[in-house]
Amino acid sequence: KSNLIYFTILLLINLVTIILYPKGLYVNAAEAWANWFLGYKNAFILFIIPAILISHYLDIINNKKITTHTIFIIIISLLTTLLIDSSTGIVGIGILLLGIIFSKQISKIKIFNFRNILVIYLILFFVIIIFRMQDIFSVVIEDILHRDLNFTNRIYIWDTALKYIKESFIFGYGFETSAIRVIKFNYLQAVTCHNQLLDLLYQGGIVGVTLLSGALIELNRNIKNIKISRIKILSLVALSTYFIMMLSEYYSF
Repeated sequence: KSNLIYFTILLLINLVTIILYPKGLYVNAAEAWANWFLGYKNAFILFIIPAILISHYLDIINNKKITTHTIFIIIISLLTTLLIDSSTGIVGIGILLLGIIFSKQISKIKIFNFRNILVIYLILFFVIIIFRMQDIFSVVIEDILHRDLNFTNRIYIWDTALKYIKESFIFGYGFETSAIRVIKFNYLQAVTCHNQLLDLLYQGGIVGVTLLSGALIELNRNIKNIKISRIKILSLVALSTYFIMMLSEYYSF
């Protein structure tokens, strides 16, 4: 309940700043204006997903279908995402809402588990990031999300990141400021590699990926220990949502 109050206040303040300053509250290191109370627009989903989940978890625990507060959180989240025109956020909220609506049906799918979600993410990583076969998703990317198959110039960033990763594959380059990253990549939008796995390899090399693997193993153990079936399923849906978003974004915290 405390977390729900916390996230609700954050999202409300953020929405107010978006309404008051529709063009942005300040400029970040990449000279982007799309920053408000909770930072750059693509990071809002990090607050939106926990807010919706926590609210609906309480609904489930109290044996309620969906409460007014959960609906209120969803409306705030949708309004925020639509106003800032974040494709990543729209996809994230859409998947989560489908998970909430069809949670009972999804629970009957035996292959929907942590391991398979991770395997699918890795397959998509190689298909899109390494082999550039994004044409097979053209209907979703171009017709539904109205974005180009170049992923808003992310392909250039991915190529440059891969070049650097090959040169320091074991330990990576450590944490770099946005200014240094922009200079190295010679591109203003390169404050991150715009892919979770690429950025982790760039910063921490194979050592960083190994540490992340340990965290994922622990996460899988925790999800298995959840006793309430619908909460377990929604946790896996949320995890799937993050993995999909992490294909084109990097979330540092």
